[in-house]
Amino acid sequence: MAEEDADTVLHIADGQHAVVSPEYTGVDLPLSANMDEVLLPYLELKMHLDFERRVVRCLATYTLEVPAGRAPPQHVVFDCCDLAVYAVADADTGEALCFNLSSVLLRVHASRRTGVLPRRVAIEYSTLPRCHSVLFAPDADGKPCCFTCGSPMNNRSWLPGADCERTLLRYDAEVSVPDGAVAIWSAPLAEPPCLVCSPGEACRTLYRFRMDYALPPSTIAFAVGWFSHADVPGMPEGIPATLYAPQSLIGALQSEYGALLPRYVRLIVDALGEFPFARSDVAIMPPCL
Repeated sequence: MAEEDADTVLHIADGQHAVVSPEYTGVDLPLSANMDEVLLPYLELKMHLDFERRVVRCLATYTLEVPAGRAPPQHVVFDCCDLAVYAVADADTGEALCFNLSSVLLRVHASRRTGVLPRRVAIEYSTLPRCHSVLFAPDADGKPCCFTCGSPMNNRSWLPGADCERTLLRYDAEVSVPDGAVAIWSAPLAEPPCLVCSPGEACRTLYRFRMDYALPPSTIAFAVGWFSHADVPGMPEGIPATLYAPQSLIGALQSEYGALLPRYVRLIVDALGEFPFARSDVAIMPPCL
C-alpha cells in the first residue's frame, strides 16, 4: 500500500504494479535511514537475475531491532534509489504495510492493525535499468555477465537498507540464475548449488550463500556470468582461493594472480592477524568506470 501520487505508480511488464522512485538529480546521496531508532541486524535476501530485461528482482526481509532504552518508532527508513517497489509487508503475518518512496529513501510505516512496526519487514522490489550499483555487460568473450559496482555509499540502488559503515548485519542470500551461469558472492556457499526446473520454464540454478559475520552493507557484492575458474596455488594454509574470469583470459590471469595473491594475503595476515573468512576468491569483471 503505497502512499504516493498516482503518477509514480507504473505498470511493469510482468503484470504487476510498482511504485518507482524518481530519478535522483543531486550530487551526493544523503543518509536517511533512522538507524538510531531501528537497527537492521539480519537480512534474508532472495534474488532472480533477468538478463533479458537487465534487472534484478528481489525479496529482502529485514529483522528489525529497537535499541535498548528507545521507544518503538512509528516507521523505519531505508536508504535507496532507482528501485521499483511492488509491495512491503509484515514478513510473519503477510499484512501489507503502508510505505512512501522518494528518490533517496523508502519509509515503511507501523502496522495499522497493531500500531507498531513488525518484527520482520519484507520488501518486494526490482532494480531499474538505470541502476548505478549493478552493471549488465558482455565479458571479454562476449558472454553476458552482471556484477555489483557500488561504492561504500552506493549499494542502495540494488539493496534498500542503512547505507552506512556504522550499520552491521549478517545475511543469507538465495540467488536464481540461468542454467549454466555461475554466481559468486561476498559470502561462502551455504550449500552446493542445485538445478531447479519448473513446467513451461527454462531451468535455473539456485545458489545459497551465508555470512555469519556482522559486516557493513557496503561489503555485500556479487557477480554472475558464464565464467571459467582456476584455483590459485601457493595460498597460505587454510585460505583457499579461486580465480573466476572469461575463458580467454583465465590462463594469463592465473599466472599473474598466482604470483601476487598469495603474497598479498600473507602481508594482510601479518599486519592484521588471522584471516576471518573461509576463502579469498577473485573475480575479473569488465571495465565499469
